Amino acid sequence: MRKFNLALFIAVLIVGVSARVIPTSAAPGLGDDPGRDLAEVSAIFSVTSAAPGKTYDAVAVVDIVPGWHINSARPTQDYLIAAMLAFDTLPGLTPHNIGYPAGKNVSLAGESMSVYDGRTIVRFAVTIDDSLAPGEYTLPLRFTYQACNDRECRAPQTPEIGLKITVGEEGDPVSSAIFGAAAAATPDEAPAESPAADSDLQRLIDEYGAWGYVLALGLAFITGLLLSFSPCTYPMVPITVSIFAGQDRSVGRG
Repeated sequence: MRKFNLALFIAVLIVGVSARVIPTSAAPGLGDDPGRDLAEVSAIFSVTSAAPGKTYDAVAVVDIVPGWHINSARPTQDYLIAAMLAFDTLPGLTPHNIGYPAGKNVSLAGESMSVYDGRTIVRFAVTIDDSLAPGEYTLPLRFTYQACNDRECRAPQTPEIGLKITVGEEGDPVSSAIFGAAAAATPDEAPAESPAADSDLQRLIDEYGAWGYVLALGLAFITGLLLSFSPCTYPMVPITVSIFAGQDRSVGRG
């Protein structure tokens, strides 16, 4: 019994010493405090006071903790949680034209991912109804994000923030460092880029006029002819011959 108690005492002593020597933050996968907010989100309106009947710029500013990133608005994998700005309705204030910035491509766990890090600015517009009475308003916003680092990903978060808008006479611009810079965001409804083939065709037309169409058709014909000699067409030769031969039962025709 004494030997058992002594062994138990030694085991407890070793565990206690190990807990003191090894910091909690060094444990794999734990990282920072799990309850810590890894992205601080705020909203800024472009003027001190807005006149009814006009449209103004606004932004959601996302400051991400160093060493962490969040998935961009267009992640490269379908299973990832995309960054998304959403609005609650408020009579007289109409938010629209959200423009997310381009993500930064990084390689994590052998996969290419599109992420935001540091300070990220999401732009949008707010239209003030011409019948909205002067006063102070707060437009409710929600920003959904999932924070990750090179070891772990946290559960998605959706902090709620408010965009304060004063309606009255036309006010002065604010935050020129943000609103004065050229917008790097791309609206969600932006048209897709034209395919390369359309660009090549347009170049031929611009350079040769009507002959550009003839050149394009000639190139398409030659390309199709060359493709007909590719190895993948060889197995179809006996099948095609047998079909045409089977249409006429005469030996000579076959």
